[in-house]
Amino acid sequence: KETTGPGSCSACPAATSSGEGSDVLTDCICLAGYTGPDGAECTACDAGTFKETTGAGACSLCPVGTFKNTTGAGACSACPAWTSSGEGSEFFTDCICVVG
Repeated sequence: KETTGPGSCSACPAATSSGEGSDVLTDCICLAGYTGPDGAECTACDAGTFKETTGAGACSLCPVGTFKNTTGAGACSACPAWTSSGEGSEFFTDCICVVG
């Protein structure tokens, strides 16, 4: 809520949140798994990417040997033993047998 006195609080844009006592729109920051500028609607991280922190940071590619087949919040999953995948992999099927 940007004004003092009676009245209701304003909702933050989609996929954002603010702390108690927030008084400006830019206090609304992206949730983990979402990216965008403070005070604006945030978009979900693509499959194959993740973001563990809140705020305006960028989504990062899943590391080698992991994959993530969903958008938004969530961690990259490890490939099964004796398999690996490329950076930014989206599917379990991207995990292929390692040589040896």
